[in-house]
Amino acid sequence: MLAAGLALGVAAATGVAAAPAHAAPAHAAAVRADQARDGQWYLKPLQVSEVHKVTQGEGITVAVIDSGVNANHPDLAGNVLPGHDMADPDSPDKGRRDRHGHGTGIATLIAGHGHGPGGSQGILGIAPRAKILPINVWSAKQKSSLKGAVGPAIRWAVDNGADVINVSLAGGWEADDLPAIRYALQAGVLVVAGVGNSPSVLVQAPANVGLTIAVTGHDKAGKPVTSVRGTPVGDEGDFGIDIAAPGKDIMVPDPDGGYDKATGTSTSTAIVSGALALVRAAHPNAGPGDQIKQLTWTGDDIGPKGPDDTFGLGRLNLMRAVTGQPHDYAASAPPTPTRKPATGTERAALEMDAEYRMIEAILIAVISLFCLSSVALVAFLVMRRRRRRAARAAEDGDAPDGP
Repeated sequence: MLAAGLALGVAAATGVAAAPAHAAPAHAAAVRADQARDGQWYLKPLQVSEVHKVTQGEGITVAVIDSGVNANHPDLAGNVLPGHDMADPDSPDKGRRDRHGHGTGIATLIAGHGHGPGGSQGILGIAPRAKILPINVWSAKQKSSLKGAVGPAIRWAVDNGADVINVSLAGGWEADDLPAIRYALQAGVLVVAGVGNSPSVLVQAPANVGLTIAVTGHDKAGKPVTSVRGTPVGDEGDFGIDIAAPGKDIMVPDPDGGYDKATGTSTSTAIVSGALALVRAAHPNAGPGDQIKQLTWTGDDIGPKGPDDTFGLGRLNLMRAVTGQPHDYAASAPPTPTRKPATGTERAALEMDAEYRMIEAILIAVISLFCLSSVALVAFLVMRRRRRRAARAAEDGDAPDGP
């Protein structure tokens, strides 16, 4: 089964390898292809069939940094380009073999075209005419993503034609996250990343880099699917979560040839990456910043009024993202004459600085404890010396010496 029994393994500590950000029920009964399409509950509220009359993502390449993608899956046949395997660079599969079962599910949510009569069976992706560039960062030996692999994978994707980069992984901060994502943005390539799942409460890397589009999930009723909250960093209105998308009971293929339901921000991230592919196809002359606004500033406000720490700028509204006008958040925001919002780079620097301050505080505590222990040891040795001298003096009938 897809990621059967896999719990999200994320931590706030630096250097923790990223993990797939959704899990499927262990031993779930496989769902047939025709039932899988019926189980894609979010297609109707997102008006996918109507949006596809405008664009289906033609000409857009989405890199999937994950566990590889099964290029032979019937829902993806013809849509998977030769990619790269970070775990085995000499692999002839070039990322087109799924080493875990996670990446294929993500790819179908982005660019699946279904199969069977009229493509009516299996998974219909948000951008079925986009191409998938698969990049494997999963180590079967370690049973986790390779430490330090996400940054180089982002750079490889940029250098090999990606327009959008999907990272449905979440973990600890790695040194190359910010430089790699900055490299992508400078090339006009946008990175979409999941914020992580429960029990985490902080946005995980690389979604916590301010230059990414950080995605959280919601269920059918619009309730959050994760405990992660995007605490404002640097200034009011600068939130760690940008947008919310469907992330509960999402149909995905499993390695056994059937389909399962998956829950988590991995699926939400894939849906947003598909939406961004449609935005880029529908607005090819817009700059990356305007395309981000077109995606994130057109959402439905389902939390507290305005941007919030649960849903960011709101729930994905696919039709408005492709054909509508963004909300003017800048005009509606209260004036802040003495402050300005932190830039993505400043925000990342603030996050790094906070992390360094935490490490510094730990080091200071350790050093202080060592110093106190040293003082106590010296005091103990002095007292023991005095007692020994006093004992010898008593035996000899002399007065004790000074210290």
